[in-house]
Amino acid sequence: MAQAAIPLAATAFSVAGKVQQGRAAKKAADSEAKQIDANARRERLAGKSRAEEEQRETARLMSDMSAIQGGSGFAASDAAAIRQVGDVAGVGKYNELSILYDSELNAKGLDRAASNTRKRGRAARKNAYLSAASTAFSGISSAMSGGAVGSTGGGGGGSPTTNSYVANQPVGYT
Repeated sequence: MAQAAIPLAATAFSVAGKVQQGRAAKKAADSEAKQIDANARRERLAGKSRAEEEQRETARLMSDMSAIQGGSGFAASDAAAIRQVGDVAGVGKYNELSILYDSELNAKGLDRAASNTRKRGRAARKNAYLSAASTAFSGISSAMSGGAVGSTGGGGGGSPTTNSYVANQPVGYT
């Protein structure tokens, strides 16, 4: 019976190691996903900041244009002056929205990466659990077929397939 305890203990340690490995892989993936989520938040905030800066720059440019037009004798209500200010405002708004769009697009990519990382962690944990179960069943099956588990040491009827392993003897010789 003592001979059966060693392989079963080894199987138990192997199972425990695989379960722990799966848990560690899941924890590492979750940690990585949190960092990716933080990067997505930073990307959105940076995009908003860049868009606000573009908005300020457009307002400053429009103010400078109005001052230049006024200093050169153009009337602020002149059609050409209004068109120029409108063009600058339109380009500024386009740039602002493009910045927001690009940052949101990048953030969405990071969101997908975080989600995929979490899925990868869950899959690693699941695979480790399945591997641990397989190892447990294999170890128990091996111990039982060797006559170690549930055997009273009385042999097994002498059939070559009953006890597939007896210490230092080839299979079939019991």
